[in-house]
Amino acid sequence: RLSAVTRRGRLPRRGSSLTVHPHPEPQPQPQPQPQPQAPASVRGRPAVVVTLHNRPVGTTRVRLAAAVLARIVARADAVLGVSEDVVVWARRNGARRAEWTPVPAPGQALPARTRNQVRSDLSVPHGTALILTVARLAPQKGLDLAIAVASAVGQTHPVAWLIVGEGPDRGDLAARIAATKAPVRLLGHRDDLPDLYHAADLAVSTAAWEGQPLALQEALRHGVPVVATDVGGTGAVIGSGGKLVARDVEAVSAAIVHLLDHPEQRRDLRRRALLRGRELPSPADMLAHVSAVYARIGVAD
Repeated sequence: RLSAVTRRGRLPRRGSSLTVHPHPEPQPQPQPQPQPQAPASVRGRPAVVVTLHNRPVGTTRVRLAAAVLARIVARADAVLGVSEDVVVWARRNGARRAEWTPVPAPGQALPARTRNQVRSDLSVPHGTALILTVARLAPQKGLDLAIAVASAVGQTHPVAWLIVGEGPDRGDLAARIAATKAPVRLLGHRDDLPDLYHAADLAVSTAAWEGQPLALQEALRHGVPVVATDVGGTGAVIGSGGKLVARDVEAVSAAIVHLLDHPEQRRDLRRRALLRGRELPSPADMLAHVSAVYARIGVAD
C-alpha cells in the first residue's frame, strides 16, 4: 500500500532503498527497460525515489490515492515525473527535488511487408486513408473522441481508422462504433506494429492525458505524421513532428481533413516526424539520467 511508506515504522531497514512507482489508475505493464543499480542509502536511512507516470486526477479513488501519494512525494529524496505538469504537481505538494525524466519507447523491428501488402491484408481499399491509433482501451485514452472524429471525417473522406490495443472499455467502444457506424475497427493486440505504422497515412491520439506517449514515439520513428490532442507531455514528445490540437471533435477533425487534402504537407510532416524520431531519448539516455539523479542525492554505489 502507498500508505506504508508514509509511516516511519514501515520503511525498509537502514542500508536498503525504496523506489515508489505509483500509477493513480490501472495501467498496462510497461516494456522491460534497463534499470540502474538501486541506491543503498542516503544520510543513514533508506533513499526514497518516486517515479510519477500518471497525472493523479480523476475518480474519487484516484483522488484519495493522490492524497496519500502527496505525502510520499513530500518526503522523497527525488521525484521523477514523465511530464512537466506532473513535476509541477509534485513541487506544489512539497517535493524538494522533482524533475522531468525520459521514458523512451523500446526499439522496434523494421516492417516485414510493403505498404500495399499491409493495406490489402487489412482490406483497406485503394484511395482510403488509413488512420492508426495505438492505445489501451481505457478512459484516459479518449477513444470515444476518436470514434466521434472518425464519424465526422468519414462523412467527407474515405477513411479506415484502426485502433490497436485492449482494455476495459472494449465493449463500450464496440457498441459506440456499431451505433454510430463509424469507420473504426478495434484490432486488439497485434504483433505487427511496424507494418501498421508503415502503412498508416496518419497516427492520431485523442487522449485526455499523456506523459510521454510510447505509441507516438514509435510513430515518429517510423515517419508517420502525427495529429494529437495537446495534453500532458504530448507536445514535448512530438515537437515539430506532428500537429497539436485542442481536445474537441472540430479541432481534431479539421487537422486530419487538412492533412488528407494536402498530401504535400503530409509528406513534409512525414520527413519532420522521422527527424524528430531520431532526437527522442533512448533507453541508454534514461539509464544515464536516473543514475545521475541517484548520484545527486548522495547515494553510495
